[in-house]
Amino acid sequence: MTAYLLDTGLVLRHLRGHQRTVQLLRGLGKMGRLSIASVTRLEVHAGMLPEERYPTQKLLARLATIGLDREISDRAGDMIAASRSANKVLAVPDGDPLWREAKDLDDVPEHLLRELEHFFAVYKELEKKKTATLGWRSATEAMETIERAQAAARAK
Repeated sequence: MTAYLLDTGLVLRHLRGHQRTVQLLRGLGKMGRLSIASVTRLEVHAGMLPEERYPTQKLLARLATIGLDREISDRAGDMIAASRSANKVLAVPDGDPLWREAKDLDDVPEHLLRELEHFFAVYKELEKKKTATLGWRSATEAMETIERAQAAARAK
């Protein structure tokens, strides 16, 4: 039986319901065993929102996980943790009447959020660097992120 090793991007696109990816994985699953590396499993868990836990676990339960050695897994975990410190915060002009009522993500047009997420998913491609988006968080979490960054800057 043929085995297929899936990368993180494919797993995430499947979880986000991208039809072409869902169809691709269904087709591959009929032809062989689908597997992920332990690092892919780690990355999926690291980016999972609480409300995504059930569908994520359901998908991961169907995929064989191939272990990697301790050194590679540790390095991957460190890279993910470091990338979390590179948060982006969506801010709107304080005095702009168009944004006066904007207090949280629900006040931002959905299409604009999708455009921004797409931009951050691809903006480093010309530099041959990979990026990943982990979704949007609340204004409260954004303020906590800003405060942590300010405290870290003061500590330096």
